[in-house]
Parts: sequence; structure tokens; C-alpha cells
Amino acid sequence: MKLNYDVVLPILISFGISVISSPLIIPFFKKLKFGQFVREEGPESHLKKS
Repeated sequence: MKLNYDVVLPILISFGISVISSPLIIPFFKKLKFGQFVREEGPESHLKKS
């Protein structure tokens, strides 16, 4: 089976961009207070996550 580099190369490039950019973007989102909230009517074990 022959590898199709028209498919493999963009996948590798996008993975590399994701790995490099995520340590920069995650603190930026935390600074902007992006995130999920835990609903109070859920199980009590989920409340400790927030």
C-alpha cells in the first residue's frame, strides 16, 4: 500500500501546529476566564472539580 503524501503531510503539519500553539493558547484562554462551569444540581462529586 502506497502512502498518499497529499493526505499525510497536511495531517502532520496540523498536528505540529497544534502541539506548538496549545501551550501558548491555553494560558491566554485561562486569562480570559474561558472554561466550563459545573451546575449545582449535578452530583456532589462533580462540585469538587470546580
